[in-house]
Amino acid sequence: MEEAAGSIPASSTIDSFAAREGVGHFLGGLVAAEGCFSRSVVGLRRDGSERGRYVFVMEMASVDTGLVELLHLALGVGSIHSVKARNPRWQSSVRFTVSSRRAHRDATVPFMQHFLPEGAKRQAFERWYRTLRDEELEHPSRWGCGASPCSMDECSDPVRGQGLCRRHYYELTGW
Repeated sequence: MEEAAGSIPASSTIDSFAAREGVGHFLGGLVAAEGCFSRSVVGLRRDGSERGRYVFVMEMASVDTGLVELLHLALGVGSIHSVKARNPRWQSSVRFTVSSRRAHRDATVPFMQHFLPEGAKRQAFERWYRTLRDEELEHPSRWGCGASPCSMDECSDPVRGQGLCRRHYYELTGW
């Protein structure tokens, strides 16, 4: 595929922040037009609070795959999937998705804070991010911290099921 002179190929590595500025603002505008920030409830915690799943998605027609790949390259996180057209008269599309909280914290949020222009999408992002941040402050991730301790008082054995260690689980269930 031949590229126009002066264009930035998606396959090239964008190594300095200054080189990314122009591309970053372009991609920020693209996200403002085509991106989506969503939160869904994936269950309840033991305390009854909702456990949220935070997702950033951008879906475009397959002819614009290069633009989606450029955003993927700029963020360095997420995944790209082809989506078959649901109607024979429609075009197939390509979807870029980021759903990892760590990826949001390390890449999505900083990128959007710097490059997403003011407007309705920026306001939607700010609400989405505040909700994500508040949930993480209230219920911090224990990823990498080892097994949770038993929920019974004075017991620090690792959880085996229903928030209980093996001994307390057997006492409760009889198994």
